[in-house]
Amino acid sequence: MSEGPGKTVYILGAGASSGSRLIPKKDYRLDELSGAVPVNARVPLTHEFFDGSEIPYGELRDYLLKNFGEKEWHTRSGQRGVMEEFVKKWHERSRQNAEFSDADIELVFTRIETELFRSPRKDARLERARYWITERIVRRLRQACEGNYSLDYMKLCQLLKPGDVIVTFNWDDLIEKALDWRSQEWYHESIVAVSQHPAWTGTRDGARVLRLDNFQKGPFPLKHALLLKLHGSVTWFACPTTDCPEHNQVYMIQKLSRSKDPVTGQEVSGDQVPEPYYEDEGLLSLYCNTCGKQMVRVIVPPITFKPYEDYPAVRVSWWLAYRALQHADRIVAIGYSFRESDAYSEWLLASAVRNRPPEKEPPLIKLVCPSNPPLMRVKDIVRDWSEVSAIKKPFSDWVDDQFEHRQVENDATDDNG
Repeated sequence: MSEGPGKTVYILGAGASSGSRLIPKKDYRLDELSGAVPVNARVPLTHEFFDGSEIPYGELRDYLLKNFGEKEWHTRSGQRGVMEEFVKKWHERSRQNAEFSDADIELVFTRIETELFRSPRKDARLERARYWITERIVRRLRQACEGNYSLDYMKLCQLLKPGDVIVTFNWDDLIEKALDWRSQEWYHESIVAVSQHPAWTGTRDGARVLRLDNFQKGPFPLKHALLLKLHGSVTWFACPTTDCPEHNQVYMIQKLSRSKDPVTGQEVSGDQVPEPYYEDEGLLSLYCNTCGKQMVRVIVPPITFKPYEDYPAVRVSWWLAYRALQHADRIVAIGYSFRESDAYSEWLLASAVRNRPPEKEPPLIKLVCPSNPPLMRVKDIVRDWSEVSAIKKPFSDWVDDQFEHRQVENDATDDNG
């Protein structure tokens, strides 16, 4: 990065994707980025996933009514009840036409996962609620991201140097698209390294495959950058059967040919199908080709306990993120709130910073946020082990400054060459 030599770890939170300027997907030249015109679309924040939307899925609707109704459900920051306002209006309507708003999807997701974790027996309705909330996540993110690039992620990818690491907690695929735009070579090595060190196996049934079979606990053999998606992705699928040979693989699927009910196994169609189910492109079905078990989306909720055993690629990514933060010279957190409810994220930063190799100086930590950056929160996490500062700018303004500075440096180098 233009701030100096050494390795930089970028941490991307929901505010980074939501604050990104989205532009139509096409083959942009580098000099065309400054003139790109953003589209009227935006990645929703966690409290916007249900805005103005009907929820046709019975189990999820019933679950929200039962658990996020008139009783108080407050966030750690003391905000008003998640669904307190609109639930009164909701009771005045038919349940089939109920509209949800204000519900924070992370809180809803966390509550469902917590109840599943504590449940002494399999709860089919609760599992269906979880299935539909993950489909809700996919639907809303596709509405914003499909056919679009993130201008700001594209510029960020141009700032990357070999050995830099992107750690993202976001479910969308905008950062993958930006890496793909920068270079196929950068994209392949960066995205393959999600399950380091996998063998790139090309395609199978139209899906890209990541393998964990060749993972070794060695130094990063990277000529480019490393992308670590700690909460999975809307394009990731995996077999949930732990003793299945497919379990250690992640299938990256852009579109599905069909959807099946997660409990009955029956085909789902019509109004029951969350958008955008899709064109029939003959891609991997939702069932494992080896053991026959239903494939699951690799989308991890931001909760205290994380289902790592279900997702080996995610478990490995967290381990690699820990190592990357241990060796980082700089840590730049963009749009990430460091929520108290996500204890794993707190542990990741605190333990990595405090347990660095003795020869490494403490990393410089910068928080990029347009307002109210979590400065005291991060200082409390790292204590006196690192210097923490805040940059009160929108992500787009900050990356524009960095990108322009990099271009000036490159021009000066060309002139001197």
